[in-house]
Amino acid sequence: NALGGWDYVASSTLGGAGGSGTVGDATKIGQIPYYAATGDVLTATSAIFIDTTGYVGIGTTSPSEKLTVDGSILVLQATGTAPVFISSITDNLGDIYEVFVAGNYAYAVDENNNTMFIYDISDPTQINEIASTTSNLSLPQSIFVSGKYAYVINYKFNADGGLLIYDISDPYNIQFIASTTNDNLYGSRKVYVKGEYAYVANYHNSLSYPTLAVFDISNPNSINLIGTTSSGSVIRYSDIYVQGNYAYLVGNDGQNGLEI
Repeated sequence: NALGGWDYVASSTLGGAGGSGTVGDATKIGQIPYYAATGDVLTATSAIFIDTTGYVGIGTTSPSEKLTVDGSILVLQATGTAPVFISSITDNLGDIYEVFVAGNYAYAVDENNNTMFIYDISDPTQINEIASTTSNLSLPQSIFVSGKYAYVINYKFNADGGLLIYDISDPYNIQFIASTTNDNLYGSRKVYVKGEYAYVANYHNSLSYPTLAVFDISNPNSINLIGTTSSGSVIRYSDIYVQGNYAYLVGNDGQNGLEI
């Protein structure tokens, strides 16, 4: 976008009535630079880089995440009135263990009723239950939604499996797809999905079960266990977060609170 007399780009050169200057590095295909001109002086003041996978870098041409910033970030917190209660729903609910929100829908798992619910929350003043399922659920503890799939964890492994996948592409018609078998999970408490992998944190290690299990979910119809570990001093993991090459787990067993 050329302003103030700069009106063309050719052969990596920005030019016009005001002068000319070199535009970026020709070897960095995908770079989006911002240039400021004063008179006949052209200066690159900052750059945004988008690689071939769609990752965005600010201050770097090698983004490792969807958004990678090299430098400082200033976050301003707006202050205002106290939170205001809007609405609620209690129909058919027993013991909700977790909720996950994606777009206009909220997905919840009910441990007491062995049920997964989907709610339309497009109008926050009017929550509507639009679908539910009990298929293969046994004390569901955690739910994670990615794309058109919902990943649910059963607390106690049995014939229904520990990790389950549901097709939610039609939120009014939940379809069970697959579950793990012989995964040696017991007391699974939390699932986190990143890319083609699902990471499951286990609550019980005192019974020689793994504390962390990793599953390949690249094919939703066939879940594959690819790795487990029982290392670490925390026996009861209650939550997990994955970023980059690391998994961060917390426990509530009164010992170490955070492990990596």
